[in-house]
Amino acid sequence: MALGAFAAGWIEVLCWILTGERQTAVIRSKYVQVLLNQDMSFFDSYGNNGDIVSQVLSDVLIIQSALSEKVGNYIHNMSTFFSGLVIGFASCWQIALITLATGPFILAGGGMSNIFLHRLADSIQDAYAEAASTAEQALSCIRTVYAFTNDTLAKYSYATSLQATLRYGILISLVQGLGLGFTYGLAIFSCALQLWVGRFLVSRGKASGGEIIVALFAIILSGL
Repeated sequence: MALGAFAAGWIEVLCWILTGERQTAVIRSKYVQVLLNQDMSFFDSYGNNGDIVSQVLSDVLIIQSALSEKVGNYIHNMSTFFSGLVIGFASCWQIALITLATGPFILAGGGMSNIFLHRLADSIQDAYAEAASTAEQALSCIRTVYAFTNDTLAKYSYATSLQATLRYGILISLVQGLGLGFTYGLAIFSCALQLWVGRFLVSRGKASGGEIIVALFAIILSGL
């Protein structure tokens, strides 16, 4: 089964890459045909003719990336998600419901950490911009700074501006650690809760150990 899954995954990626290459080749050829059919006035009004080539190259790379990776990954992930849910509920619906009940808490923890990380990232960018502005002002007036022996003050101002970036960097590391710890902690707690409930289901004859394990891993893999 492992070799079959490896071969199927390799063939899937290869097919999507070939599809992206073929589609982008067709787009390039059509684009060149359209350019060759244009009048000379079009190239005169466009400005830099090199932009025409660079623009189509960048756009084609985006299209190729979407066709070769994103479309295939989307179909693969969605099929894995729905098939995992179906297998989980078919094996043991109680375990599947417990897994789905803890899922929103995991998503909420990850979402909150991402919100804080984005805000801290904006703050650290502003702090770096302020430090760069301080250094730029000192360098633009370097003769005046040395004339009045203010080089030590300029260094101190730049170092003081960088202290904010240090604080924000520590906060980013702290938020990342807490977010990952909270997410993985909830995931482990969810697995422990499912196994604990599964013990009662097995003891009462409502499910077997194999069905519980299948439902557990099917729901977990569907969320990856």
